[in-house]
Amino acid sequence: MGGRKFRMERHRKNEERKIARPSMIVSVPRNAVTLSVGLMTIQSSAPVLHPVVQCQSTDETSTMLVSFPLSAFMQRKITSVDVLLSRLEKISLPSMWVILGGPPLVVCRMHSSQLQTTVLMSVKVTAELQWSATVLDKTVTSEMLPVLGEVPSTISAVTELCRLVDILDGVKLCIGNPDDNIVQLYHSSTYTLHSYSGHQAGYIDTALLNHRETVHHKNCKLIIHPNSRAVRCSACSTYRSTLLTQKWKRANLVARLGNIRTSYRSLLKQLERLRSRIHQDTEVKGVFLDEECNAYIKDIICLPETAKHLESLPEDSFKHIFWQQQIEAASQHSSRHMRWHPLMIRFCLSLRHKSGGAYELLRESGCIKLPSQRTLRDYTHYVQSCEGFSADVDVMLRNAVNVESCPEREKYVAILIDEMHVREDLVFDRWNGNLVGFANLGETNNHLMQLESALTDGNTAPSQAKTMVVFMIRGLFTKLQFPYAQFPCCALKGDQLYDPFWEAVGRVENCGLKVLAVTMDGSSANRKLIKLHNTSSDVTYRIANPYTAEKRFLFFISDPPHLIKTTRNCWHNRMLWNNGKYICWDQLKQFYDMDTAKAVGMRILPKLKFEHIYLTAFSKMRVDLAAQVLSESVSKALVLFCGDECNETSQFVEMMDKFFDALNVHNYSHGSQALKPFQLPYTSREDPRLKWLVECFLKYLEDWERSVVGRSGFSLAEKSNMLLSEETLYGLKMTSSCVSDGYLLKSVKALLDDKAFLMPSASATSALKMAQDLMKWMPSNDVKVKAFQNDIVELLRGCIKPIKLLTSSKKTCTRRRVKMWSSYHVVRTSQDYVDKWMAFLRDSSTLPATQLCPVFFQYVGNQIFRQLVRDECGFSLECSNLGTTEQLTYEELNALRYTAGYVPRALQKKLFKHPRQKDLQLYLNELISDGSEAVTDFSDDWLTAVNRGGLIVVNNMAFELFHTMECEFRHNIQPTGIVDNAVELILNNEDVLFLWSIISNSWDQDCSSELLERMVKLWITLRGFSLCGALMEQYKVTNKITTQKSKAMRKELG
Repeated sequence: MGGRKFRMERHRKNEERKIARPSMIVSVPRNAVTLSVGLMTIQSSAPVLHPVVQCQSTDETSTMLVSFPLSAFMQRKITSVDVLLSRLEKISLPSMWVILGGPPLVVCRMHSSQLQTTVLMSVKVTAELQWSATVLDKTVTSEMLPVLGEVPSTISAVTELCRLVDILDGVKLCIGNPDDNIVQLYHSSTYTLHSYSGHQAGYIDTALLNHRETVHHKNCKLIIHPNSRAVRCSACSTYRSTLLTQKWKRANLVARLGNIRTSYRSLLKQLERLRSRIHQDTEVKGVFLDEECNAYIKDIICLPETAKHLESLPEDSFKHIFWQQQIEAASQHSSRHMRWHPLMIRFCLSLRHKSGGAYELLRESGCIKLPSQRTLRDYTHYVQSCEGFSADVDVMLRNAVNVESCPEREKYVAILIDEMHVREDLVFDRWNGNLVGFANLGETNNHLMQLESALTDGNTAPSQAKTMVVFMIRGLFTKLQFPYAQFPCCALKGDQLYDPFWEAVGRVENCGLKVLAVTMDGSSANRKLIKLHNTSSDVTYRIANPYTAEKRFLFFISDPPHLIKTTRNCWHNRMLWNNGKYICWDQLKQFYDMDTAKAVGMRILPKLKFEHIYLTAFSKMRVDLAAQVLSESVSKALVLFCGDECNETSQFVEMMDKFFDALNVHNYSHGSQALKPFQLPYTSREDPRLKWLVECFLKYLEDWERSVVGRSGFSLAEKSNMLLSEETLYGLKMTSSCVSDGYLLKSVKALLDDKAFLMPSASATSALKMAQDLMKWMPSNDVKVKAFQNDIVELLRGCIKPIKLLTSSKKTCTRRRVKMWSSYHVVRTSQDYVDKWMAFLRDSSTLPATQLCPVFFQYVGNQIFRQLVRDECGFSLECSNLGTTEQLTYEELNALRYTAGYVPRALQKKLFKHPRQKDLQLYLNELISDGSEAVTDFSDDWLTAVNRGGLIVVNNMAFELFHTMECEFRHNIQPTGIVDNAVELILNNEDVLFLWSIISNSWDQDCSSELLERMVKLWITLRGFSLCGALMEQYKVTNKITTQKSKAMRKELG
């Protein structure tokens, strides 16, 4: 032990002698690991602040050695403030840091300028070696700067104090709000510096920015996290928003006061002018009323008297509701408080449908109070319109009829099918991202048409619709008129109507209604649809309804107004002949000339006008002109004044008049008032008019055909010109006769997913119950299911054989499609098909046999057939994709920056009533360029050229965000629109999220997310509409057509 103590004491003395020797100073840079000076190397194991090391030179020219390890010197334990001060004097501090003696010891950072020197931050060490840090005389805690929690509260080594100095030297300080306009506002408006409680909310500081004034909030933390990109703390940022809002409000208030002062003076002048004008008009044009007239006008104007008159009307009458609504609307201070009666809404909708301009003129006149166009739009757009069928529309139809409580006779309805021409155009639907305007007749028809187009001309792109097929439900014993579905189409053919037609019948039957008739005009597509159900040459006027178990027929009726028009046109255009005499238009024209020869007004037929005789393309479409020509009075006038040669023409007119009257019974009293027996109401099945249609009218048409066919010396074309057109004859005959895990599992699942079967009708409930029973029964009876499925699939697959043989000839394709649908109709209505389904359902369903609903197996069978059509065609359709990954061109970049500036402006208007409107407005302002950024891609050339000072220019970071959104948008374009989840795809794009995180680094998280979602939705809407316009322009250039309407005749003549 003694030797060991001796050695330790000797080592201590040697160390003291080394320190006392002549030495030199070597400065080691901060965070340095090694330092070489000649052949000397200093090792440092810990990053410190400019340590100064005492070194001894063994060779004054070449070699220097460190006396002791550097880490030991810096980490040696400190027992007092004096020791700490002595050791601090041996190291150099960072720039602008100085040491003030102690105790207490203070190490501070100075900030000097031309005016004065101030202390920015300091570290104070007490005699107990407890430290505290301050920034601008404000104590810094670990809550404000979490990294301070890593330093012990008591200084035990120089490294800990150096660590504190390093932390404070690296912090970012809040710059406050040094804007000149904010500082001026601070000095000029004392009320902006206080909170709502009256306490001071801000102060001015000059110690940071070279003694430039800056405004801080009283709760300013002064310190910002080093990794943050913000330049001010959250308190100062919020205070900045308040100050800018106050500035905007003040400027806006001054402007409003100026405008109010100007308008007040203008109104005073206008009031004086009106008073003088009323006074002059009263003196010149005024009329004195006697006591009786005065009392009468008072009775009308007096509200109690009006109320008494209102009480005399029935409460459920429209007059009572109308006047009650007018009185209530007149008493409201604001139109927003008015609640309109449903009858009033329906009246206004019908009025606006007649003429929107007249409705708005009547509403603005102030004579009566009417709901605004926006209110009516909420009712007309209650259900989102879409192509094809909708379960929501089925529910509305069921509610309109009130199926649960209505009598049985009111469930009988007819389906009206009509095709109308529409202007070719594309519209972007912002709700689902689709481009509306392409032909769409259902998935099966679309697939077949694309297959045909691919075989004939190699083009699989969807065609733009030129017409719209509308399905409408009309009550036979009620006033129900319900638009049910619409399908855009192009060059409609009869076979394409088969699938949507029978789906409409099935859905209406599923609603609890009974479809008894189908009415359509005599177009070629409609006639082919009717003939498709019966390939024989006989007239098809009724077919069995496969969706009913009661063997109810479905009748085809040709539209009588259309028949009367085509009959008149045949009379006008052809040289008709019957029983040896001509039925020609010239005979009517001669009578008209004779009747109008003298201009004294005494005429036989005063209603026969020039428009009835000399037809134009427009007048040929008017039903009233055709009905007035083919009338009883014209028939009798021809017999009486034109001689025997017009007897056949007179009989022809008389027959058509009676036919139209028999099918135009729309009023109980009109027939008796007009003394026309053919327009009396039908009250019996034995009505003589029904017998007349079969025995007289149909016999007249058959005799006419036999008379022309038996005429010799004429060709077939000449004989055809002596008869009514084939289409008109077919329609007349038809209407007259009418008046007298595999496919099965997928199809059952489709029925369970169809919302149309969720309504509480008897057929829908039975079908849904059968589907649920079948899904439970199928897993345990796999052999029976497969056997039945194979039978049904093979039975339906035989109908698809014609489709497999499609060629490049369009006529062949059409014939084979017609043959496919005709074969399918024969199969689905055959007794063998029904028996197979009934036998299968008796085993699988818990319902009794009497409740097995044909709606179920017809729906499932139809789904199987559609799937077979798609699978058996053996052709993969690859539609052209509009999406692109190409880089944007110079022109597109300029258009992108121009359009990007519209987004902040549009959102500023939309967010006017938002609860956090102030914050969102300020965030949007940060997307706008301040003009100091340079644009390197020349994307602002167009914006600079057209900007007159009112356009918004986004900054480079925001432009990069819109550029990324545009690229992602282009990836998600489809031939018929945009993918459904385009918004989610853009919002989840990594590049978009990264750029937005940089832009919104210091923003509120909720506001940031909401603002980004609004920007993406608005951008998709803008690009969707512009995409429609681009496709339409490309279509017009390709087809060399214009879709604009031609000018009206009066404009051309003017």
